[in-house]
This record gives sequence, structure tokens and C-alpha cells, in this order.
Amino acid sequence: MSAPTVKIQGWADDLRLPCLTKTAEYAELINTVEHLRRPPLPFQSKHLPALKRDTWFVLQRKEKTRPGLLVIWPQYRCCVYISNERRPRVALMRLRVDPQFYGGGLTVFGATLSSRSRRISVEDTYMWKGRRVIDDDVFAKRWALAVQWIEHYCLLEELSGLSVEMANWQPLETLRPVDAWDLQPNDTGRSRYTWIAGRDTQVVAVAPVVPLVLIALAERDTGPEQWSLKAGDGSSLGRGLVRTLATSDMLRSAKHVIRVIVGWNPDFMKWEIKELTERQVTHGIEIFEASK
Repeated sequence: MSAPTVKIQGWADDLRLPCLTKTAEYAELINTVEHLRRPPLPFQSKHLPALKRDTWFVLQRKEKTRPGLLVIWPQYRCCVYISNERRPRVALMRLRVDPQFYGGGLTVFGATLSSRSRRISVEDTYMWKGRRVIDDDVFAKRWALAVQWIEHYCLLEELSGLSVEMANWQPLETLRPVDAWDLQPNDTGRSRYTWIAGRDTQVVAVAPVVPLVLIALAERDTGPEQWSLKAGDGSSLGRGLVRTLATSDMLRSAKHVIRVIVGWNPDFMKWEIKELTERQVTHGIEIFEASK
């Protein structure tokens, strides 16, 4: 099948992208994926009990951006970004995808294109090779699928001028009363919420202790028993907290750079080092239930 017809169009901040121009070429695609959108709902006080009861993750939004859809389209063997507008625009992404990935149906990610930073942040997986994972899998599993795609099947070409990365989802305890935040439940088929600083500051006060831990990269610092922590995407988690003698003994003989299991300690407002791990995790926020 021949490639779709495109025309270079301006988006914002001088970003220009090749966009599909013939509606007939993408009308069926829009109809197929449109129902996957779950616009974030405004967070209200009536939602507070759910924060105590369920597991949540938060994503800080400093720019006025809205998530669109990043679609791997086997019909044309290409990747497109669909804007979140009343009349969506469909931009052809200069992404090289492993040909083996085109087998099966559509793969659809929730993603945000920032024209200012020239960046596409992948935030969720809605459909995976034709399967509606948004209805079948919890968020942690959907996140793992997105990581799998970006690490093993996607190659960004230099001519595109855009970078592709995983969004920086964090545990609920990291929410702070600045900017705007998306709140994502670790559940199936549920919309996320949007909370804007100053409108409902109770959110910070009721943040529960989430029984989850992360796998981080720890690098020995200059001082005694001081370790700098980084998530798999390279973002800093600050200095690791060492609270027990057993952890101290474990780290004393460790290598200069190691992988560790960490958990958020709300009393000290730091990530606490729990134990060593040999698991190889990137983009990390590999999430699993902490032992009780």
C-alpha cells in the first residue's frame, strides 16, 4: 500500500511536522482509536477516599499540554501522532520501528507532544497489537509494555528533531503543591484525574504510604555511607537513606555503582535503600508489591 499523502504544517513554537492531508486516509484510524481516549477528570474532594484506598501515581505538568495518541499503524507501516483537538491532526513521525512489530493490529500509546521542548513523552499503553490493554491490564503492566516498545522496537531518526522518552510517573507521596499534576490509578479502565495547585491542597495532606518500591541505580558518594540514587530514566532521586545496621553492612562491601531496591520514607522525605538487586531495569520505574 502506498504511503499516505502528507504536507508540512506548523504546530507551535516553530515546530513543523509532516501531516496527513487526505481525510479518507485516516478517517478509519480516528474512528478506531478515538474511543480509547479517557480525558482526565478534575480532582474533587469526593475523590479523596480513593487516594487512601488505592495505589496511585502522579505526573507533574509544567506546560499547558494535553495528551494525544501515538499510534503504530501496520496498514501503512508507520507511526503517527494524533493531536487532542476537536478536529484531530495526524502527524507522521519519523520513527523507525522494528518490522517485526508491524505484525498484528494497532498499538496505541497515550503520549504528549511538547512543541516547546521538542519531546514526545509516552505516558500509557491503551492498545497493544490490537488488544485493548487499557481494559485488561493495570497501569503497572501497561507501563511495562510501553517501556518494552521504546527500548526494543523504536529508533528515533536524527532528522525528526524530536526526542522520545518515558513520562516521569512517580509515587503519590512525591506530589507537591506547585504546578498541575495528573493522578493515575493503578487499575484497569479508569480515567486519571488532574489536580491543579491551589485548588485542593488537601491532596498533599492525605497522601498515603504506598506499598510499592522501585529499582534504582545507586552510586557511592564522597561521604561515608552516602549513595546518590537515579531512576532508570536518569532522573535524580536524591541521596539514599540508610537506616538499619544490616543495610549499612550490606552497602559497605558493595561495588561503586549498584542496583538497589528503594522505598519512599515519608518521615524523612527520602528514598530508603532496602536491599541489593541484580535485576536489570531501565526507564525505571519497575513496580512490584513490597513484601509485608
